[in-house]
Amino acid sequence: MAMTKLLKKHRFPSFHVFSSSTVTTNSLPISFSGKRLSHWYQNGEYGWRTNLRDPCLWIVISGHVVVTLGISASTAFAEDVTSETSSANSTGDELTGLRKIEDGSGKLDDAERLFMAAIQEAKEGFGEQDPHVASACNNLAELYRVKKAFDKAEPLYLEAIKILEESFGPDDIKRRVLGYGHSECSDTMYQIGMVLYLQGKERDAETIIKESISMLETGGEGESFVCIRRLRFLSQLYLKSNRLDEAEMIQRKILNIMELSKGWYSLDTVIAAESLALTLQKSSETKQSKELLERCLDVRKALLPGDHIQIGANLLHLARVAKLDSSQHKKLDVSRAKAELDTAKDHLHNSIRIARQCLDKVLKQKDKSKKNSVHGHSRKEAQAALVILLQSLSTLSSVELATQELQEIQVRLCGRSFIRCDMV
Repeated sequence: MAMTKLLKKHRFPSFHVFSSSTVTTNSLPISFSGKRLSHWYQNGEYGWRTNLRDPCLWIVISGHVVVTLGISASTAFAEDVTSETSSANSTGDELTGLRKIEDGSGKLDDAERLFMAAIQEAKEGFGEQDPHVASACNNLAELYRVKKAFDKAEPLYLEAIKILEESFGPDDIKRRVLGYGHSECSDTMYQIGMVLYLQGKERDAETIIKESISMLETGGEGESFVCIRRLRFLSQLYLKSNRLDEAEMIQRKILNIMELSKGWYSLDTVIAAESLALTLQKSSETKQSKELLERCLDVRKALLPGDHIQIGANLLHLARVAKLDSSQHKKLDVSRAKAELDTAKDHLHNSIRIARQCLDKVLKQKDKSKKNSVHGHSRKEAQAALVILLQSLSTLSSVELATQELQEIQVRLCGRSFIRCDMV
């Protein structure tokens, strides 16, 4: 109930635009063969006649109607919402779903009418506070979210959470609802958290997203793909607010999950380890960061071609750590600082070589006849290679400047030693 009170403090204005056109439903492959179902219409009203206690009816009404009307049943994750929102003002192909809504081909008016009927039937058949009502409310709220009617969506989200908490209890809901697979309450809270994040209310968004993750973990889904993606987004929130210790804790948790589930010789594990290494670098923990990045490099060399751009990026990260390590020791141990700069140069030269090889390969492929999918992949690879090339060149220039500065320090130290010898 405390979470419900927190959510009630926020009212979502209707002028925010979302580029997602997804509606989350309870669609399940349940057949109606052998079940009697009739539809009546009288004086402008309509409804369904069947066994109101049959859960299959509510699953179909709240879920399959969306499939029938041509609306996707996928869920938008954290990264998806973040990346999609950045292009909310564009008019490219990504907004196809919104154009379908605007021109009426999505038939959302029909969907809204049926979802409202589902809520009414659920209340009459199961009672005002039954979880079936919460499910139906959540589905209608998702529809309003797609239509950008956030003033209508918010009360339905809150009502769904309130019903579930009153039905199962704040603690028991986590255990019982999650037992069915995907948690309606967890997903709903995560969606509200993303809305708060997009409104700039990051602290409130963090609280709700953490609760959503906690529900998944309590329900035995702590190692699921959905939970890992939410954990990654939570770590990004911490990094954005410069809370490096909390981000490191989350990233270590992700790495532990990936290491136990997939082992070290997996690119997914490597990506998790690399993210942790970069956070450690920001915290000036150069030793741990270097060890992780070197391990990532070994795995990538074993799994990928020698000229793969991921290897070039890995070398760039190692060079930056070596440069940071050099700056930390230049006043205490000049010889070690110089050795670190030499190591950084070696990594950068290799990174530049790999990036150029990738660009050359893409240019050669451009002259050949390839499928569209190959062209798309090649463009992304070329963009990544160009970014790594430019960043490597920039880092190399800063390393050269650091080397020159280190030489000046050595000259000053030698001059002081010479003066002392003369005095003696």
